[in-house]
Amino acid sequence: MAVNKKKLLGYHYIWDVSLCPADKISLVEDISSFADAACNLFSLSVLGKKANQFAPHGATLIVLLEESHLSIHTWPEEKYMAIDLFSCVEITEPERIHQLLKDHFGESLQIETQYVERGI
Repeated sequence: MAVNKKKLLGYHYIWDVSLCPADKISLVEDISSFADAACNLFSLSVLGKKANQFAPHGATLIVLLEESHLSIHTWPEEKYMAIDLFSCVEITEPERIHQLLKDHFGESLQIETQYVERGI
């Protein structure tokens, strides 16, 4: 029986970040600064950003990239942040984001990483 190989079209990196200091993930400005640094770290080309500030706290940021998109959603009351990066180019050493996260949000973070190859 022949095995069909998937035509790889994109790479989906998922980071679940817990134990985030609530005061550092409450505002759009907090996560926008991090998103800029992450895009720079991975040499991604930003085409635009759209954000929403929730009341009383929490934020969502979507960054449109030439390579695809980056999304960040925060739940300060849960000390949790969800980050998704979908890219049509493979990211070299995606675990580099761990130190960047700690630099922006503190050393006590717990970071879980998932990786999915997307395609047909």
